[in-house]
Amino acid sequence: MRKARIKIWTMTLALAALLSAGFPALADDMAGPEQTDTERTEIRVTELNASRMSRTEIRLDWRAVPEARGYTVMRMAPGNGKWELLDTVPASLFPVYADKLDTSEPRQYIYRVEALPADESRYVGAAGDTALISNILLCLDPGHYKGSSGVCEDDGLVYEECTFVLGVGLQVRDILRDRYGITCRMTRETKDIELFGHRNGESNVEERGLYADGCDLFVSLHTNANGTGTNKYPEWYQPMYVNKPMVILNTLACDDSLAVALANDVGTRLAHENYVLGIAENETFAAMEAGKVVEWFDWKDDDPSTAGLVCRRTGNRGDYYGVLRGSNAVGVPGLIIEHAYHTVVEMRRLANTGVLGPIYARIDAESIAAAYGFVDAGE
Repeated sequence: MRKARIKIWTMTLALAALLSAGFPALADDMAGPEQTDTERTEIRVTELNASRMSRTEIRLDWRAVPEARGYTVMRMAPGNGKWELLDTVPASLFPVYADKLDTSEPRQYIYRVEALPADESRYVGAAGDTALISNILLCLDPGHYKGSSGVCEDDGLVYEECTFVLGVGLQVRDILRDRYGITCRMTRETKDIELFGHRNGESNVEERGLYADGCDLFVSLHTNANGTGTNKYPEWYQPMYVNKPMVILNTLACDDSLAVALANDVGTRLAHENYVLGIAENETFAAMEAGKVVEWFDWKDDDPSTAGLVCRRTGNRGDYYGVLRGSNAVGVPGLIIEHAYHTVVEMRRLANTGVLGPIYARIDAESIAAAYGFVDAGE
């Protein structure tokens, strides 16, 4: 019996030696496979949101990743191509981060947050969502509200200024947000307007401008009109030569170089586009300098040779237009963009085809972004 036990023990030792020396692959299989990167589960941050809190603070928040021990927060200036590591946020804290900017100058950033795996043998971090944002806040005002502007019907198609500029305004908002990271505060997003507890006709026009309090710029979107008998033509059938864009500035904007540059750019582009589209006879536009903006009364739209222009209009209470008076009262440069005259039938008919609104929205948004020196960073 003792000899049999010795023989079995000897055979066991020999087998162990063979496994370790002659059959390493078999020995590895018995020990279990080592996980590779391709076999680890990827974890990533999704639903990353960026919000402009002030000219010097951007707030980030995201969906927590249960498998993460923390997160790295990074940012990049569009066009730079290099990510900058800002900080690490432990998973024990709420998935929120405040980026304190070191300047109040206009800035545009792309942010990214990556998850750090708690168990690196099972998980690996992967690139997650990005978010585009700037430190600029714009108050965007689609003029009027349903029923407050004139209505004209051509060939069965109805044109109403308040409806047309609402469509333009919503598109401007989306372009500025998605391509340039600019946040817009809208005075209205539907046919109705409700501000400070006042709805539609109950509200004071100045409240639209007052709603811009805390914003960097106020922009009111309109199409223009002449009264009955102007130029000896019917109100809704003015001659094409009156179709010229006009940009009206409030008192603060007249001395603000950025606001004047924006007015010059958007007016010049509108004049050219209206001419190319065949709804205007004059493509020239009279640009102005900050501090030298002319009064509206010095301009005659019934002269075929007169160009569109940047101007101001004053009254007994300062700025003539309530929206501009309101934004001026809260210390915000403001402007009204009169894109074209809807009392020119050619303009109205093109607007009713759906072609004109997106063109105006693109021009407005691109001119606003260019004034701040921002680039198109949309995906």
